[in-house]
Amino acid sequence: DTLRRSAEATRIEADADGNGAFLHFQTGGRDLARFDVALGKLPENIRTIGLSRIKRWWMAPSFNNTVPVETQFLLIEIPYSIKRKLYVVFLPLISEDGTFRCTLWNAAKRNDKQIRLRARCESGDKNIRRSEVRSAMWIGGLIANDPSACHDLIERGIKEVALLRKKRIDFDH
Repeated sequence: DTLRRSAEATRIEADADGNGAFLHFQTGGRDLARFDVALGKLPENIRTIGLSRIKRWWMAPSFNNTVPVETQFLLIEIPYSIKRKLYVVFLPLISEDGTFRCTLWNAAKRNDKQIRLRARCESGDKNIRRSEVRSAMWIGGLIANDPSACHDLIERGIKEVALLRKKRIDFDH
């Protein structure tokens, strides 16, 4: 549901297993060096853990429904039923051509308790511009009654990203 609201700026491509997807972000035809894509509002009754860049070479965890600027990894736990939870992982990536990087952040106003998730794509160079960033993010989810299942989801995401990168490298060379 969250991604449906941003369909005009997002193209979704299933991964090799069909259990997750790569997101391709579009600007609407204009070449830009940096742009944000609204991914939607997250439900209020969730728990999150993320990793965000706090300095050039350092990252720090974030908890309790915070999504700081420069978030490089986000795991969300959403109540699904009495005993089961929906786990969703967002893995922002470097674009297929290596020119753009993607991060996450919360665009909500200070007093708004609901997370308004946004993806930021940027090249870091005002002269490097694109109207589409391919494979900017991997997203996957699973429903489980065991919280340790989220480890499998994270591992699956990393494997899918590695598989995509290997295919691209093998194809390009």
